[in-house]
Amino acid sequence: SEPAAVFRKAIASKRLAAIGTKEAVLPLAALLGDDRVSDYARDALEALPDPAADEALRAALPKLKGLPLIGAINSLRRRRDLQAVEPLGKLIYGADAAVAGAAALAVGEIGGPAAAKTLQRALGAAKGAVRADVAAGALLCADRMMAEDRKGALALLDVLCRPDIQSNVRMSAMHLQIAAETSLKRPRTAPAAADAPPPAQK
Repeated sequence: SEPAAVFRKAIASKRLAAIGTKEAVLPLAALLGDDRVSDYARDALEALPDPAADEALRAALPKLKGLPLIGAINSLRRRRDLQAVEPLGKLIYGADAAVAGAAALAVGEIGGPAAAKTLQRALGAAKGAVRADVAAGALLCADRMMAEDRKGALALLDVLCRPDIQSNVRMSAMHLQIAAETSLKRPRTAPAAADAPPPAQK
C-alpha cells in the first residue's frame, strides 16, 4: 500500500543517515522531490559529513518547487555551504515569495563577502516581504562576518542603517555598529595585578 511504501522510504532514509558515507547521498537525493518523504531525506543529508551531500542539495534546487525547495534551501543554510551562495542568490529573484525569502535568509546565515554582495544587490531589487527577508538576511550576514571581515561587516551595516530599511533591522544594525565601535575602544586585556593601584589605606 502507499502508506507502507512511504514508511519504508522513511525508514530507509534513517538507515542511510546512520551509514554516514558518500554512498548514501545518491539514494537520498533521489527522494528530495517526493513530498511525502523529502523531509526524511533532507534530515539524513544534513547529517552526512561528506561534501557530496552539499552537492546533492545544490543540484536539487532547480528541480524542486514549493515546500521541498524551501526544505532544501534550509538544509543548505544549516550546513552553511559557501558554494550555495550563488544558486541561492538567484532564487531571491524568483516569483515565489516564500522561496525567495528563505533563500535570502539562507544566504545571510551562510555569510561571507560573496553573501554580503549578493544581499546588497538584492536589496536594490526586492520589494515587500521579500525585501524584508533580504534585509534580515543581510543583518545575519553582517553579524557573522564581524569576526573575520570587520570592514565588510561594517560596510553592510551602513547600508542597513538607511531609513528605507525596516525599523527592526535598522535598529539592530545600529546596535551592532555601536557594539563594534565600543569593542575597539575597550582595552584588549585586563591590567596585570602588579600594575593595579594599591588598596586605599584606612
